[in-house]
Formats: sequence, structure tokens, C-alpha cells
Amino acid sequence: MKISKKYTIKKIAGENIILIQGKFGKDTTKVLSLNETALFLWNNLYDKDFQLSYAAELLTEKFRIEKSVALNDVKEWINILAKYNIIEKENII
Repeated sequence: MKISKKYTIKKIAGENIILIQGKFGKDTTKVLSLNETALFLWNNLYDKDFQLSYAAELLTEKFRIEKSVALNDVKEWINILAKYNIIEKENII
């Protein structure tokens, strides 16, 4: 899977956010705010092909958490990004 290059992180009022523009001229702009963990994953995986297991490994090394916790956190992060087509979910292993 890979994070789309169409999106970038913007820092506004101390928050790290992704702006998601609405489709077909509708005003349905969404704002996703990234916490420290989400920003860490973004910065380390942006423009790279990666798998769930690698992303979880990054979290276990950085935050010293159990692998099962890291896997759950990464799954949630990926699902949120996939919901807004920020990431393509393929072969989540």
C-alpha cells in the first residue's frame, strides 16, 4: 500500500492536518488532524510502498509498545486514510 502524493500535511495553529477537498464542487471539505503517532507513520511511510507489519514494526521501535498494540493502531490509521482515499489498501499483511 502507499500514501497518495495528492495529500500533504499542513501545520495550522499548532495542529498537523490533512485537508480533503469535496468532490464535484460540493462543499464537503474534511479536515483530519494527526496526533504524534499518526504523524510519525506519515513521515516515515510517505511515498513508500509498505505493509502493515512494517508500519507496526516502526511503532514498536519508536514507542516501545507491544506488537499487538502496534498492529491495532496501524490498522486503525490505515482504515481512516483509506476511507478518504488517502491511501490504497492492498495486501495488508
